[in-house]
Amino acid sequence: MDIPEVRRIIRADLRAGHFPADNPYISVLEDVEHRAEHAQVWVAEAAGTVVAALMLTLRARLGILGRADGTNVDRVHSP
Repeated sequence: MDIPEVRRIIRADLRAGHFPADNPYISVLEDVEHRAEHAQVWVAEAAGTVVAALMLTLRARLGILGRADGTNVDRVHSP
């Protein structure tokens, strides 16, 4: 897993305004290393570049999908 690339995608989502700038959860989202200790991290690549990242937490069964262009954040739920 490429931590810097996952962090780049998360920051693109944050810059896109999906969370208020003063939201305290932003620091949690940016701590990719810690989150990776507690979640499965999946990345999607196109032409050798990471273009999306997904963190699946097994306990909550909720993942946040971030796109590298920051245009959308989708919530992905498993049954």
